[in-house]
Amino acid sequence: MTENDQSKRFNFEARKQRGESSQASLFPGQLVRSIAGRDKGQMYLVLKQEGTCLWVVDGAKRGVSSPKKKNRRHVQHCNKVAADFVAKLSGENILTIKDEDIRGDLNKLLTDSKEIDKEGEI
Repeated sequence: MTENDQSKRFNFEARKQRGESSQASLFPGQLVRSIAGRDKGQMYLVLKQEGTCLWVVDGAKRGVSSPKKKNRRHVQHCNKVAADFVAKLSGENILTIKDEDIRGDLNKLLTDSKEIDKEGEI
């Protein structure tokens, strides 16, 4: 084992002892991209998290009534959260959220991301 491998192993074991996870926290309403599976590249909003699984929605193929179950390791998180979607989730019945609202919130986040990318290129 090389010195670099030993260093990585030590860091992992130290994080494990402190109770830290190697994966960042994901929150309801957070934007994620699928990096594995037949939906690779698809953007979703996190509906809820159960252990290592996420329930995600996109408002087109997957709505609140039929969310997609994804392994946390199979998504890439983005540092964007749909505030309107989170406010709707905090309501009493999440099944009242419409697919159009999900698509609108998702498109708003994606449009904001593209504008930031364009500004960074100049």
